[in-house]
Amino acid sequence: MSKKSSEDPRTIRARQAFQQALQDLLETMPYEKITVTDISRQSGRSRHTFYNHYDSKDELLNSMIDSILEGYFANIGPWLAVRRDSDGNIRIGQRFFEIWYERADVTKLLNKVDFDCLLIDRLKSHFAQYFDEYFPPKEVTGASDELIGFVVSLLAYSYAGVLRQWFLSDLRYTPEIMGRFLNHFAGAEHDTVIEAFKDVIR
Repeated sequence: MSKKSSEDPRTIRARQAFQQALQDLLETMPYEKITVTDISRQSGRSRHTFYNHYDSKDELLNSMIDSILEGYFANIGPWLAVRRDSDGNIRIGQRFFEIWYERADVTKLLNKVDFDCLLIDRLKSHFAQYFDEYFPPKEVTGASDELIGFVVSLLAYSYAGVLRQWFLSDLRYTPEIMGRFLNHFAGAEHDTVIEAFKDVIR
């Protein structure tokens, strides 16, 4: 998470400038060769200003990923916590791919980055927060921290893996098709999984 949480317009403009600079540089340079100096120069701002907002270029990249994921979870977070039918699960999966498709400018650039570990890390963080905010407390479900950790990891790795393969296909298939695919393999109800394993994984 970036250092400053202020919604001051200058802060927003600076972050947008750094994000755009990284996007511009990714058009012509591999991510691993891009430096904070490159990003600062491209943005027209100083390294000092960069470090007022981010600890590293990885954190800047994280912020770009988070901006997409936050939109997804804000849109469907409360709905994730209720029991749904198969069509509901598909719509949730479909929305995941739609939100990346809507940011195709970023998505295509991220495909040039070996960002799988970063994406998995961000997804795990967001799914863990979802369980904290929208799922009944452990005292009610009987789920252990370890069991929740397994569920979070399953979701994060499934979503990230399918998303990466979709990137590699150059977004050839519609979000609706991808939502159906994801639901087929990862659409089990979370409460059903927890109920089945709460006495096994402690």
